[in-house]
Amino acid sequence: MRKKFILLPLTGLMATGTAFGFIVANGRNLAFANGASTTYYHYEAVEATCVSYGIKEYWTDCRGDTVIEKPEGAAIIEKGQPSAADIQFIIDTYGASDERIIAKSDTHGALKADPNCLGRQLCTLCGEPVAESAIPTLDFVTNGFYGMYDWYVDHGVADPSWVFTNDPSSISFYTYGYDKYTRVRLPNIYYAGFDCVTIDLTIANKDEKYSFVPDRSVNFVVPSANYSTKLVFSNITSSSMDVTLRDSSNSVLLSISVTDQNIINGNDGFMIYIDCVGLGTELLSNFTFIKDCEHNFVADTLCIGKEICSSCYAERGVAAPVFDFTQNLYGANTIYEPWGSVPQDGWARGDNAGSVSLVNYQDGQISIYGLPRIYFAGFSKITIDVVVNYSLVKYALDHDFTSEFQTPFAVYSLKVVFDDITSSSMTVKIQDAFGTTQVQGTCNDVSVLNGLSNYQMFVKGSGNVGWDAFSNFTFTA
Repeated sequence: MRKKFILLPLTGLMATGTAFGFIVANGRNLAFANGASTTYYHYEAVEATCVSYGIKEYWTDCRGDTVIEKPEGAAIIEKGQPSAADIQFIIDTYGASDERIIAKSDTHGALKADPNCLGRQLCTLCGEPVAESAIPTLDFVTNGFYGMYDWYVDHGVADPSWVFTNDPSSISFYTYGYDKYTRVRLPNIYYAGFDCVTIDLTIANKDEKYSFVPDRSVNFVVPSANYSTKLVFSNITSSSMDVTLRDSSNSVLLSISVTDQNIINGNDGFMIYIDCVGLGTELLSNFTFIKDCEHNFVADTLCIGKEICSSCYAERGVAAPVFDFTQNLYGANTIYEPWGSVPQDGWARGDNAGSVSLVNYQDGQISIYGLPRIYFAGFSKITIDVVVNYSLVKYALDHDFTSEFQTPFAVYSLKVVFDDITSSSMTVKIQDAFGTTQVQGTCNDVSVLNGLSNYQMFVKGSGNVGWDAFSNFTFTA
């Protein structure tokens, strides 16, 4: 391809020392020289970077003829690569659309650790974050806490001195005051660059309440002093991740799905909300970053229909789940509201391998049935048969019983249907003995869909201790 250019880079002309000039006549620029052009100067290509334009290989006779294909029969003088100033002169003169110019690229230079975010790297050329993560070398003593703060909310502002360390690899923070709450912002972490991040958390005081939501409506009450837990950030994508608080046996104590891009990309820190019982010193330690995991999937003992990687907590569904309720209830429970907000011991039992029973009680009082944890997201449809022991028992899908179905007689058969399941929602139906839908609702709780929390049904008893049996769990892939 041959292109005539009106002007040539002055720096190129000066470098060649070639006599050259222009005549302007009748509105036209004319290149002139003594005789025909038989000599071309060859400039090598320069690759573009994230901060600079590149240029293609080209030849010019410095008489008005510049080409990007080697001219035939001409004498060639090698000039090497154009300087950055030469390239900029071409852009200033002809524009960045000149066919020799290569646009700035996504190719970054050397990388360095981001001082404001664990695991994130910056380009040393442009200073911008890059997608490639790096397992960080921890030194909280030297580098600080990457934006972490501890806010005893009654004091009005966050207090930096409430976060401290004497150990390069761990962080301590305070809880304080009875019946007060503390908001803790964890360090900025580039979760998007890893398969999984885990942090050990030792909680100082019995009866502290930990929560992942600002109103602390869903919480975990710490059962003993110096209680060992683990924060697990898993199933990480560019748009979401699961966060769980787990005990030493890996049971899920709290769970939430995070879609905030600022948190996932390390521009903000994940928040924990704590109702305090007095002065305590909590410890974050054993920060673990896992990337490029070679998965080792095993059956999840906490959830039906799920396998989980023993290294990074990645999840996948099981097409034909195998379970035995006499050996594992998968968290099935009954909360009897008149007696408090925690499950009642012995109010859930395995009748046989495929059947689990839950209890309702006094007339008009609410029992909350926590069904076994199921990996709903791994299936398109799930159905469960229910035999209700007594008549006049009311079933609903919400605490207010805005829509309900009352059993007309004892030993009545219902069916619970979970349908239209996606990663973010599912339709739930209560059908009567004839298959007619009597109550319908939608579940958008991703913790339930991913089997981290129980799906809850609401039941008003009829005055008897009623054991309602859930059986014939049917899964459609």
